[in-house]
Amino acid sequence: LRSYGMCSSKGVQLEEAVCMFFMTLGHGVGNRMIQERFQRSGETVSRQFGIVLQKMINLALQEIRPPDNYDKVPLYIRSNPKYWPYFKD
Repeated sequence: LRSYGMCSSKGVQLEEAVCMFFMTLGHGVGNRMIQERFQRSGETVSRQFGIVLQKMINLALQEIRPPDNYDKVPLYIRSNPKYWPYFKD
C-alpha cells in the first residue's frame, strides 16, 4: 500500500491501520470492538478505515485485470445450449 500513497500517520502506523481494516472486514466486528482492541478513538478507527479502504480501491483498480484470453468463451459454455445464447455476441 505504500506504493499507492499510504503511509503511517502521526499516531497510527501503517501496519496497525491495515490490521484494523482487515479485522473489521474479516471478523465482522464493529467500530467499538476495534477501538477496544487497538486502544484508539472511534474517530481514529473510522478515519483510518476510510483511508485504507480508498487505498485498497486504488490498488484493485490498478492490479485486478481480466485474463488475457478474456475474449475466448470456454468450450463448456460454447457447447451448452443453455448458456451459449448469452455469450455468442
